[in-house]
Amino acid sequence: MGTSKEAIHSGVGVFNGESPSAYNPENPITLFIIQCIIIIGFCRLLHLPLSRLKQPRVIAEIIAGILLGPSALGKIPYFNNHIFPKDSLVILNLASNIGLVFFLFVVGMEVDIRVIRRHFKVALSVGLGSLLLPFAGGVAVAYGLNKEFNDNKEINLAVFFIFIGTAFSITAFPVLARILTELKLLQENVGIVVLSAGVGNDMIGWVLLALTIALVHAGSGLISLYVLLLGISWVLILIYIIRPIFIALVRKTKSLENGPTEFIIAITFFLVLGSAFVTDIIGVHPIFGGFLAGLIIPHISDFAVKVTEKVEDLITILFLPLYFASSGLKTDITLLNDKISWAWTICIIFTVIITKVIGSSLAARINGLLWRESFTIGILMSCRGLIELIVLNVGLTANIINPKIFTMFVVNAVLTTSLTTPSVLLLYPLWYREKVKRWRAGKIDWKNISTKFNSKDENTFNNSIVPITINKLMVVLNRVEHLPPLMAFIRLLSPVSSVKADHSPNTCLDALDITEEIEVPLSIHGLRLIELTQRTSAIIKVSDNGESNKLDPLMNVFRTFVRLNRLRVSGSLKFASEEEFSSSVIEQAKEIGAEFLIIPWSTDGSISDESEKSFKRISSSFVQKYTTARHNEYVESIFDSVHCGIGVLIDRGLAGNIVHENFDPQLSDLDRKVSSSFLTQYDTISYTNTMFENSTPSDGRYHIFFPFFGGEDDRAALNIVFQLVTNPAISVTIFRIKAIEKSISNSPHCLSMTNTKESHSFEAPKKNYSAHLQHFNMQFRSDLPRQVSMSQMPLEYDETKCAIISDSQNSVQSELDDRFIETCMNSILQKHSSRVSLEIVNSTVPLQHALSLAKREISKHKYYGGGSLIILGRSCRNPNSYIRKDLINMLKASDYPTGGGSGLRRCLGDSAEAFLIAKIRASILIIQAPSSSKSC
Repeated sequence: MGTSKEAIHSGVGVFNGESPSAYNPENPITLFIIQCIIIIGFCRLLHLPLSRLKQPRVIAEIIAGILLGPSALGKIPYFNNHIFPKDSLVILNLASNIGLVFFLFVVGMEVDIRVIRRHFKVALSVGLGSLLLPFAGGVAVAYGLNKEFNDNKEINLAVFFIFIGTAFSITAFPVLARILTELKLLQENVGIVVLSAGVGNDMIGWVLLALTIALVHAGSGLISLYVLLLGISWVLILIYIIRPIFIALVRKTKSLENGPTEFIIAITFFLVLGSAFVTDIIGVHPIFGGFLAGLIIPHISDFAVKVTEKVEDLITILFLPLYFASSGLKTDITLLNDKISWAWTICIIFTVIITKVIGSSLAARINGLLWRESFTIGILMSCRGLIELIVLNVGLTANIINPKIFTMFVVNAVLTTSLTTPSVLLLYPLWYREKVKRWRAGKIDWKNISTKFNSKDENTFNNSIVPITINKLMVVLNRVEHLPPLMAFIRLLSPVSSVKADHSPNTCLDALDITEEIEVPLSIHGLRLIELTQRTSAIIKVSDNGESNKLDPLMNVFRTFVRLNRLRVSGSLKFASEEEFSSSVIEQAKEIGAEFLIIPWSTDGSISDESEKSFKRISSSFVQKYTTARHNEYVESIFDSVHCGIGVLIDRGLAGNIVHENFDPQLSDLDRKVSSSFLTQYDTISYTNTMFENSTPSDGRYHIFFPFFGGEDDRAALNIVFQLVTNPAISVTIFRIKAIEKSISNSPHCLSMTNTKESHSFEAPKKNYSAHLQHFNMQFRSDLPRQVSMSQMPLEYDETKCAIISDSQNSVQSELDDRFIETCMNSILQKHSSRVSLEIVNSTVPLQHALSLAKREISKHKYYGGGSLIILGRSCRNPNSYIRKDLINMLKASDYPTGGGSGLRRCLGDSAEAFLIAKIRASILIIQAPSSSKSC
């Protein structure tokens, strides 16, 4: 059969001479695609600059719709006739309304009735306060608008008054939830009150709007009653008949445990469309059907979150921008072409803000909030956004309002929503929130601001020569793989019975002494950080933080483990963007008064818990693990700002888990380049005659290697060693490494501590380190964008950025270090002499010497079932000049590129960089002492 010309021309083809933008009713897809690309692209472009002003995305989408309409680009004849011809708007409106139904379904899932139940009194009072006074103000303004602008005399005056009152009183709950989340107010008093009141306000507003539409569509009062009764009946059917059946299907398909199945998602879509159909045919708008369908979705086991994750991207990325464009095409700012129009627009804006703020603030103040908190609640409740736009479009479609009044309220929605975030930041800044929180906790007096310190003085570690015991520990839980090393470290620090370590090589497991116990009060706080995105599912999680905290598997495992070890445990779950992870850690450490903070190092260079990467971490290169700029900045910012002691834990099998890292001796044993003759060419003073030998495998013992170079961070690290050694499963080797300029004999250092042997000097052999560093160099050259050759790098950093310790400071520091280590060792050896060894070493290359000693000691204890741990001081605030010169000389000998290494050095310190490059098979804990000074 032949093909007709009509059939051929029904499709758009550029080779047929047809324009792709020409509307063809038989094949409208081409123009629809063009419209989608322009609308979505315009919304995204506008959001880029507005996001820097902390404006929600809805503002960019509303403005984009207005600019695409007759107010701006629509004035261009070619643009309006070819991109948005009137005939094509039918398809655009259909797609946008389908998206709107599903968006209201998502909004319904965001509404959690349990929030109102938990805070019923404040939700009811603030909700009514933010509803009644604005409604009355809206009715008053409606009287003037009707007299001045309303030219549709067919609309009942009561209907017009109810609609304007509803437009005044409704709050944009979805936008409000996002603003609260971004401002980190969701878990504070202000956020809780606003969220619970906003839910109630939103629901009452939708009921009023449904009543208004029913009155418009009804031909008589009796029909309006029928519409209202049918609407209530459908709500009761959804709650008491359909919801139990739906929950039973969800349980039967195991969708609560494993996430919604395809069958359940299909049933959910059928429920949304069916509910929209019912509400439409009974005389109410179909969007109410989608909203009611969302309300009955259960929040058990985060089921609502999982359903939202299935549908939100398509709705928010594609359909919502189409709706804003459809609304913008009806908005014509040029209609406000006289002073009276603008005067009434300003009147609407001021009336909305004043009535919302006064009504909400008075209700909040009655419930016991401070005036500043109350006014903040009022400003937040005046947020309009998308919900206001939906209400206005419904009224315009129903001919309740005309395009001029519609435009006035659109301007009101844009201004009130855009002013919300800046006003809250101005009225309720972070410092005031912290002051209120501390005042309510009884830590300060409101008038005198007299702080009651509950934790140890931040300089205790630095100035005291007496060992300090840590009683309050905080750990950061970003990712699942952080749990094993943190559990192992807490187990070593915990005051429960443990296997006692012994230096004897012939000790068998059955003969180990397990009677030694530690009586150290230890409280552990776990901070679980979850990345906050712009997704609606993330907002639902945040709004139900209490439930998420209970259900989060990582937090539950952590709490259970700590309790099994008979320790006090507390935990908190925080949602934040990756850029705000460090500030969240800093705030939490300050809030709980932590004495020591443990940060696990990421195994693949990322910060947040991204499960889809879990199978890619095996192939993570050294560069990915230790030189990722974003992760290094995250750790460094915490080092710079937290005033308590900090430890960064790099796991290499501390918990007995498999660590996928290349330990090929031909590539990674940096210390193999240090001659074995080193081990006999240094001055040694030992506190024990027992040397460590290989133990029986899998006996649960741990060995700690600690090179003490000196300085406040090393003294803080020695405090940690002092507390760890009280665990009978731990043995410790401490090397007091002193840097010297040249070979000396009969060194006078530490002669008072014990009998001294003849002192010998130690100098580096004339060998290069190219075997390992050449491989490392290749990785940096291929992965890093900026390279700096060793010849361009100074041997010392700029003194304005890092304060290198001078020779005179070194002597004073050395004396303080010797006194501190003597005090610690005298205390330790009274109880744990069989498990502790101290050796004092003089060396011209202290860092190279430390690597060689670490290799020797770790190899001796490689069969310990628990593994080995190297503890290092960060020493970045006041770097030791000898250590830095030694490191730079080591790297310079192999033309090591410092573009990435210097970043790692700034983050973790000189000695940590050397030990990481050497890839010694042991976990590493880098410690910084408490201080308020900034790091380099």
